[in-house]
Amino acid sequence: NIKLRGPIFSVDKDGMAITNITAGEYVDAQDYYQMFNSTRNIRYIKLLAFVFYRNYTGNYDAAKTQAQLEEMKQYQKMDDYFFIGFYHYFQNIQEFFIDHPVYRILYLKKDESKNQGKISLGNTDSIYNAAANGYGDVEKVKQLNLADYMNLMVKDIKDGVARLRAYKKKDHEIANSLNLPLEIIQQL
Repeated sequence: NIKLRGPIFSVDKDGMAITNITAGEYVDAQDYYQMFNSTRNIRYIKLLAFVFYRNYTGNYDAAKTQAQLEEMKQYQKMDDYFFIGFYHYFQNIQEFFIDHPVYRILYLKKDESKNQGKISLGNTDSIYNAAANGYGDVEKVKQLNLADYMNLMVKDIKDGVARLRAYKKKDHEIANSLNLPLEIIQQL
């Protein structure tokens, strides 16, 4: 008998995310999701599952999650389909943010053909960037609610565009600087 705690992710009637997933959980899950997509190694799906469903108490901890996979003996009887379900769960979360008109900007790159559903700045870089911009230390940023974290990142992009415009930068220079499509910069 395995006792696990799990995440909540839902969308309210206004299209806003309701979740208890943290920024740190999301960033690590997104990395495992991308690693599985590029390698097809089932280990990454198991790590993705254990980011959200773990048998230890307290906040998410990447090292404890890795250890949980290493202590996999009790999970050996679990079918891979159990873990693949978490992959699809996370895929739905990804699609929500990628398709959402407000958050879509976070996933766009200047060359959209390179867009693989990963935050433009990069997962870990975005956490460190938020910490560097005064939103708390890295551990505090990792514990932010995912919806708050995404809102913070959108705000950072809009603030960056406003700052660059204050320096009289042209839209194409801003697009190059932020690695975003020119059309997006023109809309901000």
